[in-house]
Amino acid sequence: MEIADIQYGLHWKSDTQIRNRTSWLRALGVLDFYNSRLHLTEAGRRVLDKVEVASPLADAELPTPSINDPAPAVAELLGNLNAATLASRTRGGMLYLPRSKKYADKLDILTAFAELAIPAIKTTDLKIFCVREFNIQDSSTESIIGTLKALGIIEQVSSDSWSTTALAKSWLESGDPLDLARIAHARVWYFGEILHDLDDPSISHYPKALAQRCAEYHPEGRGLLDTAVNSRVSILIACGLIEKLRTTDYRVTPLGRLFRSTILCQDLACPTQPDSEVDANPQAAADIPPNLAADAQTLADEIEAASIDSANHQRLERAAVAAFNYLGMPSSHIGGSGRADGTVRTGIGVQSQLLTLETKSSATGRVSEEAANLLGLPEHREKAGAAHTLLVGPGFDRRLQQAADRDQNITVILASLLAETVRRQAITPLTVKQLAPLVDPTLSCAQREEALSELWRREERRSKVEHAVIEVLEEEALNPLQEDGWLDLTSIRRELRRYDFLASEEEVLEALRFLTSPRIAVVEESKHGYRSSMPKAAIARRIRAIGEQWQQASG
Repeated sequence: MEIADIQYGLHWKSDTQIRNRTSWLRALGVLDFYNSRLHLTEAGRRVLDKVEVASPLADAELPTPSINDPAPAVAELLGNLNAATLASRTRGGMLYLPRSKKYADKLDILTAFAELAIPAIKTTDLKIFCVREFNIQDSSTESIIGTLKALGIIEQVSSDSWSTTALAKSWLESGDPLDLARIAHARVWYFGEILHDLDDPSISHYPKALAQRCAEYHPEGRGLLDTAVNSRVSILIACGLIEKLRTTDYRVTPLGRLFRSTILCQDLACPTQPDSEVDANPQAAADIPPNLAADAQTLADEIEAASIDSANHQRLERAAVAAFNYLGMPSSHIGGSGRADGTVRTGIGVQSQLLTLETKSSATGRVSEEAANLLGLPEHREKAGAAHTLLVGPGFDRRLQQAADRDQNITVILASLLAETVRRQAITPLTVKQLAPLVDPTLSCAQREEALSELWRREERRSKVEHAVIEVLEEEALNPLQEDGWLDLTSIRRELRRYDFLASEEEVLEALRFLTSPRIAVVEESKHGYRSSMPKAAIARRIRAIGEQWQQASG
């Protein structure tokens, strides 16, 4: 998988393609598989002597690219870039450029707009051009104007007219697409940084991976919609800095690598530091404040490390207790001969249920039947008065796994899934009721993971809809062509569709109910519709501050 990714540029999401290919080769007799490894057979060696094998991707095999110096005005713009100016670039959360078969790519489209506004063009004429050339609704033209302004292509010179910027004129005069890329990078947040991230082996899939990655550049962890990243990539492709391999696979070209070495890019934002240092031992992890993502990572790492530390079985016991406490399920450590390792309580009051916790660590990553000793679990449940048992370990022998899955009194939880649930809880929080699949004894390990994954996907979707609604409302509020900034439900959904973001009426209403609630109150509601009541940069701080108020109130 690593070779396919790094050397051949094949960003596969799973090992299915590897398994298919190796299965074919084994069926042909040129590969054999034993001792958990693939081996070339004698027949395979003879085949290698007769066939030509493609070499891995290598820049040395390609022509060495060269780039021209930037135009003087563009060079001055780049010279003013520093950490502060990079972080303060226009966010560009709703970059939108229309599609058209008339123009070869986004570069041609931007060129057409830049030439159109020399020396100036009225807003009405600009809208007429957009409708005529791209067959779009009049309302969409305002988004195009906003995009051109964000990219530094045009600027407003009167209440009803626009003109090409001096920077854009420099680009048109040089005729160099890289000048456009330089201007866009200096004006729009998270642009040239994409050229670095696409070469990061840990980031293999576009657009979702890049949309998630860009949040790491923001001090508050705020990313972009997939469509906003897609617009950036389409411009980089048009400038020859990225090439498209498949529908959702891209890679940086040799020119792109050379170009990125000539521009200053933003560094990843420093993560928020916790108020106090947390030890990497289980007892300290049990006391981790539940509102800090950095602490969740510490605890998750401890669970995975403890699960293979067979020399210290209490380490996993305490780490698992800390994990369930973190997830909102009050837990206690017991341990000792003849007793459960701990107890976990789900729910509150009459809805609560007491469960016993059993942990098994293994240096090999797989617990054997003998080590698990399922026979003693009923006695432990009886002593604690528990409904059923949670069995946590790094992995289990096949027969043991099957026996535990069949037993409706045992819930098998892999340490990796428990760790992932802790990590996710910091960024995609689920209620205790939503976490029910984690402790449901009727589910197999595979079903448990799929159920939680589906819940995480729903929560991520909910957040994306909320964020997209805020982007649309703020764009309307800041639009110089609008006065009141109100949008009704139908208009909001239409604006979302223009950015290829489809959301059902119920999804949008759910987001609006949350955003307009008295406690959150970041969106106003009236008979005219909905309107943003505060800058989106402050919204995340407000929601986070409410959580901090809860922390302080709890002492």
